[in-house]
Amino acid sequence: MHLRRHRVAVFGTRHELVAALGTYADRRLSGPLDERLESSSWELRVTALSRFYDWAESEGLAAAVPFTVAVGKQMVQGQLVETRRNQARTRRPKPHVKIQYLESDFADLFHHGLAGLGPDGLEDTTFRGRFPGRNAAMGGLVLGTGMRSREFTYLLVHEVPPLPAEPTEVSIPWAVLELGAKGRKYRTTWIEYASLVAVHSYIALDRETSRGSWRPRKPLVVEEADFYGGRVNGRRTRWAALRPEERLRLVGPEGGSLLLALSYDGRPFVDWGTLFRRTARRIRERFEPRFPMSRRTGAGIRSPWPPWRSWWRATTARPPSSLRRPGMRPGSRFTC
Repeated sequence: MHLRRHRVAVFGTRHELVAALGTYADRRLSGPLDERLESSSWELRVTALSRFYDWAESEGLAAAVPFTVAVGKQMVQGQLVETRRNQARTRRPKPHVKIQYLESDFADLFHHGLAGLGPDGLEDTTFRGRFPGRNAAMGGLVLGTGMRSREFTYLLVHEVPPLPAEPTEVSIPWAVLELGAKGRKYRTTWIEYASLVAVHSYIALDRETSRGSWRPRKPLVVEEADFYGGRVNGRRTRWAALRPEERLRLVGPEGGSLLLALSYDGRPFVDWGTLFRRTARRIRERFEPRFPMSRRTGAGIRSPWPPWRSWWRATTARPPSSLRRPGMRPGSRFTC
C-alpha cells in the first residue's frame, strides 16, 4: 500500500525503493500515533521485507534491494566469520540485570553483620566468624564504591588512596585499573571519607596481625612498592599491567601476599561470595527475615551512583577453581 501510494513499483529501481523505504520508516517510527510501530514490530516487518527482496533477487525478479547491509568480521569459537547487519534495523537496548536496591537500613545491618555486631551496633555474642575487622572494612569499601567482585577481590594494599590531610564531606576518587575492571576499561569510582578511614585502620591494625611468610608456588617478589607500581622480580612494573592471576602471586621480600585482604599467615583471601552469602543468611535467620537472600540476585544501596552501588555482584561471585587450588598457574608475563 505504501509503494502504491508513492507510485513505486514493487521491483522498481534501487533509488526508488530506498526513497520509499525512508518515507515508510519515518511514518512507522515517528509518524501519527495510530500508525506508529513499536521497535519489535518494526523489526518483524524489516525481516519480512528483507527476506522477500533477497528471494526476489535470487530468483531474478528484482534487480535491486532497498536495504543497505553492513558486512563485518566476528570471532566465533576461535574462528573468524563474516557477519551481516541490515542497517534498517533499529538499535535495541540490551536487557539490563534487574537489581533490587538495598535500603540504607539494610545496608547498615549488612555492614554490622560483617563486623560481628547486632542491629544495634553492639557485639553479637553468637557471632563465631573470623576477621571481623577485615570483613567490615571490605564490606564498607564495596558498599561505598560499588566495585565488582573481580575489582575489589584483587586490590593491592598499595593501591588504596591516601587519606586526605583533613576530614572531608567530598567523596574521594578511587581508580579502577583496566585489567581488573569490567570490559577492561579504566574508570574512576568514589568512596566516602569514613569508609576510607576504616580501610586504612584495617591496614594498620588487623592486616598487620595477619601478615606472615606465605608464598605461592612461583612467587613474584615485589620491592620498592609505591602507589603506582613496584620492582617485580627485579623489573619495575606498574600495577595496572598485572592480571588477577599475577596479583595473587605478588609477595613482599619476606613473604606474605600484597592483596589488600589477607587470611592466616599472610595468605590472600578471595572467597568473598561465600562470606557475603553466609552473612546475609545469618542476618535473615537471626535478625531480619526480610533481608534479601537469593542465589542469583542480591541488592544494592541507593546512592548518587546507583549503577555502581551494588553488592549483589559480590554475593553471587565465586573465585575460579584455579584460584582455589593450593598452587596457582603462573601467568605468561613472568616466568622467573
